[in-house]
Amino acid sequence: MSFWHRLFGKAAAAPAVLNRSPRIRLLLADGARFETEARAFPLLNISDTGLGLYAENDIPAGNLSGVLHLGDISLPIELEIVRQTGTLVGARIVGNPGVLRATLRQLFLEELRATEMNEVSARADEGEPGTPRWFYAAGNYELFFLEENGQVLRLEMEWSGRVVSARKGEAPRSGHLPKETRDKPGHAKATLVEWEGPISEEERAKAIRILENVPGLEPAVRGQLVALLRR
Repeated sequence: MSFWHRLFGKAAAAPAVLNRSPRIRLLLADGARFETEARAFPLLNISDTGLGLYAENDIPAGNLSGVLHLGDISLPIELEIVRQTGTLVGARIVGNPGVLRATLRQLFLEELRATEMNEVSARADEGEPGTPRWFYAAGNYELFFLEENGQVLRLEMEWSGRVVSARKGEAPRSGHLPKETRDKPGHAKATLVEWEGPISEEERAKAIRILENVPGLEPAVRGQLVALLRR
């Protein structure tokens, strides 16, 4: 039983069924890019079958060969340009996607799981202001936040045992839930999470990428959640 299910008493939701490879939204700050001999294109999104490139100028239709850079990993790939809308270029990956699929699961497992999150019914502690909203995917991938009068008051996130908390007017903090703690009944948030201190930049980037990939969040709400993490 997951942390937020124990804390807020929500019913678990079945994971979403995906009809195609999920497209992961990336941050320009991540530095992910597709590089040809002539130029480099920042990545806006990626799946094991295609990706979205940022290009200020038109690029030729047809195929492009180059190197995909994801963190410390570089993969030679061939792309077929299928469309360009403004600065967004859509491309299909030519060839066997096996290596790329394994790389994405190595680097972006939490972001992939975020695409499976469903919004389910939620309730907060009595006396706490705001309307609760809760998004869940199997395996302890969760997002909980409170909003009031169009303003997000606080958020809590969990992925792979990591917990991030952010509240309006306060700096975000992070901690973890040991496995043995996750399997025990919870009574209060403070007794479950071992808080470690301010959020690290690596955790901040991971949390923001997760937020960017949760389906069903209104753009204004998503923007406020990201803003809380950037404090």
